[in-house]
Amino acid sequence: MLNYFYEVLRVENTDLDIEYNKYQKLMEAQAINHINIINDYEKQVAMLNSILDMYKYLNDFQLSKDLYEILSDMIVGVLGVSYCTIAITVNRKLIVMASSNYKIGSELDTLNIEEDYMVEYITKNNEIIGAIEVRKARGSNSPGYTKQFLKLICAQLLLILDNRSLNEKMLLQANIDSLTGCCNRKSFYELIKTRSIYENNYCILMFDIDKFKLVNDKYGHDAGDRVLKTFGELLLNSTRKDDIVCRYGGEEFVVYLHGVCSKTVSFIKADKLRKLIESTVVMSDKVKIKFTISIGVAVNTDEVSDIQDVIKIADNNLYKSKNTGRNKKIGRAHV
Repeated sequence: MLNYFYEVLRVENTDLDIEYNKYQKLMEAQAINHINIINDYEKQVAMLNSILDMYKYLNDFQLSKDLYEILSDMIVGVLGVSYCTIAITVNRKLIVMASSNYKIGSELDTLNIEEDYMVEYITKNNEIIGAIEVRKARGSNSPGYTKQFLKLICAQLLLILDNRSLNEKMLLQANIDSLTGCCNRKSFYELIKTRSIYENNYCILMFDIDKFKLVNDKYGHDAGDRVLKTFGELLLNSTRKDDIVCRYGGEEFVVYLHGVCSKTVSFIKADKLRKLIESTVVMSDKVKIKFTISIGVAVNTDEVSDIQDVIKIADNNLYKSKNTGRNKKIGRAHV
């Protein structure tokens, strides 16, 4: 009888041990789950704090030439990724603005789609206007965290790009030359002062209408105004929305070509404009007027990167063009 009693107690104790172990494992699982939830929450809070700090920092540097490099370094630091590349669309091509993996200013033909890479696009009206590519390092944040972070950064970068564009439009509208529709000299210098801070690739074309005084003397000032108006309209219609066309003074005009860092490309563009003007006929009181232009070309380089120096080179080259026969283009990289 006593043995039976002991056996019952042993069985009951075993059942209690099993139930206890089940309960213990359940509690441990719930504790781990709660810890994971807290960790995820802390990561989200940390991410939001990091993004808020970055937003404030980026707003202070939104007109800085080093904006993309600063942003790239911050992304690497916050996400713990191996590297970060930021590219912005220029003339429908993704151009590298900051990277430790690609050459700055080069075209980004393809983005990596391998497992350890992640790409987030900056889009507006279903058009890609930029991209951020990161390579995940061992021990870096989870893919979900990284993707969400990049989405928010892309949204902020889109706002910065929109603000830049809006500021330029407002400045242009307030400073338009009434005759030609081009911006005036004052607004041109204000625009390029801002542009040259954050753009590394551009060229300057300076134009002068050949023997314009003879047009005024022979056909009258109304005919001269018609020539100026026609020339201004041709320049505006032959350039892109991100280029800047300016009536520099009298019969002189200047064009800032955005995203052009090749002298060959700038020469081709200048020659196309020269030929277009050469074939243009202006009608004034039933009189056909033809005119030509001289062009000075200058491209910013590592040696000559200050916008004022680039303009000076273009102006010097324009002077040489006018004094060596007119109706031609000249470009040399010397101040």
